[in-house]
Amino acid sequence: MLIGQKLKLWASPLDIKDSILAFIEKWSSRINCWAWDQRWKYRDHHAWIKGYKEWKKKKLKKEPSVSELLQEGMKKQIEAEEKENDILNSKNTTCFKNGAER
Repeated sequence: MLIGQKLKLWASPLDIKDSILAFIEKWSSRINCWAWDQRWKYRDHHAWIKGYKEWKKKKLKKEPSVSELLQEGMKKQIEAEEKENDILNSKNTTCFKNGAER
């Protein structure tokens, strides 16, 4: 600060807004931390872990998704086509063995 000048707290309206927002930000973060401690600080984390493990087991036993059902259907279709091709191939080889198809 230069000698002989008056101290201006806020040079412009933006400085007023900025200082108000800084005040709100500072105190809201302090209140937020205090509230979080009041809510979560003394809770038993083992109960949460137990509940999470139960939820995870239920989630793993869930119904299959649409994509999983489609994949299963495609696998079954491919297996059926392979069986059908095997049957046709076995018929063709028996015909060639007997000499009927020459």
